Amino acid sequence: MKRLCKHARITFLIILILIDSQSVQADDGYRLWLKYDLIRDAKIRDSYKRLIQKTLIIGNSSVMNVVETDLYMAVHGILGR
Repeated sequence: MKRLCKHARITFLIILILIDSQSVQADDGYRLWLKYDLIRDAKIRDSYKRLIQKTLIIGNSSVMNVVETDLYMAVHGILGR
């Protein structure tokens, strides 16, 4: 009986781990590196919005295009614009 209980507990733990691992969603490499989540504190978010009125990208190269895209994603991600 004791042995059956031990096997049942182990089986139950394995099932829980498998179920839980299905619900976990990892960030992909890009999002892991550049994580732009919305700032939850409204006061801080509003103060940043006042500070960041415009962006100006000077240049038209592939590097500057990436800079522009990442800056756009950052501002929209953290400020919700």
